[in-house]
Amino acid sequence: MIYGLFIQDSPSNGAAFHSAARFAEAALTRGHQIRQVFLYGDAVLAALHPQPSGIKGLDSLAQLTRTHGIPLLACQAAMERLSIEGCRHPAIKAGSLGQWYDAVHDLDRIMSFCR
Repeated sequence: MIYGLFIQDSPSNGAAFHSAARFAEAALTRGHQIRQVFLYGDAVLAALHPQPSGIKGLDSLAQLTRTHGIPLLACQAAMERLSIEGCRHPAIKAGSLGQWYDAVHDLDRIMSFCR
């Protein structure tokens, strides 16, 4: 099964990032694939945190994406709305909704994580 993870909650809340990291670890352990992790809405605030961020879910998710070569993208449009001009977190790259849209075509399931 090929999954895409869509995270919408602020990293300071931590629950969505923690749940996404736990899901990703379990899915990868069971032999599933994760095509992309996409941060949208308040989740793009994760781009402001350096590594290590001290946010357990964010640090765990960043480590998993690096280890498995999974793109961890923050929505550029959401970053612009929040006046974020770049990614301080080395695992997070700015991405477009178009990149998410392209990835969706390869997915069997989308897992959305929010409050």
